Amino acid sequence: MYQAIALLVRCGKESLLEKVATREQLSKVGKNDVSVMFTELFEMMRENVEETNRRKKNIAFSILVPILQRLCCKAGDEDIEELFDFIMSHLNDSRIKRNEILKTIYNCATSEQKEKMFKQVMNHPIVRDDRWNDILWPSCKIEIELHDEVITDLVTSLKNKDLKK
Repeated sequence: MYQAIALLVRCGKESLLEKVATREQLSKVGKNDVSVMFTELFEMMRENVEETNRRKKNIAFSILVPILQRLCCKAGDEDIEELFDFIMSHLNDSRIKRNEILKTIYNCATSEQKEKMFKQVMNHPIVRDDRWNDILWPSCKIEIELHDEVITDLVTSLKNKDLKK
């Protein structure tokens, strides 16, 4: 499997991704092998993203990120967190299918990880650009304490006609 992925990366053809690194084929890879592959591919992706070579950047975003996304299903907690952090640091890059990848990450994450991820997502502003959808949130239970004065301020702000414009 690793040789097939290495050839895919070298040729850089995104169209071959579905033929070489299918979910079925990746599901047959052992957990230890997944850990090694994830670590090596993640490092390669990180290096390619920092390159000035446009071809290498495209390979990182169009081939390596989707493979890492698929490996998340068998990856360890640290690997999932690493990929999440990478996606969050590249939110504005149009080459990343951000919400599709986040959905996979959330499905593979533990409840504790989802809570951390939720807090990180909430630190980003709401996307108001027509080209982008807002960042997908993980579904998790989080208890929030709101004091009466916060609720009063929210209601006042919602009623303020100047803010609605």
